[in-house]
Amino acid sequence: MGARARYSQFDHLTAAEVARLLNLSKLSREEKEIAAQCIVWRMDYADVGEYVHMDRRTVARKMQKDILPELERMMERMKAGA
Repeated sequence: MGARARYSQFDHLTAAEVARLLNLSKLSREEKEIAAQCIVWRMDYADVGEYVHMDRRTVARKMQKDILPELERMMERMKAGA
């Protein structure tokens, strides 16, 4: 079993809402794929890394430093616009 993180800040969102959040974000196609696999499908970092041809640590680092801050920023913008 590989490393898997739990992203509780997205638990209240449906898969369609996460997809909308990803579409509105300024993430690359690769980063959107990583986010979808980790958040919606809850895959291990190693499995995601194999799919996108990266190692487990690179996937984890991208999630923490690039993807999550952008998605949290987009969630705040969506809340403010609603």
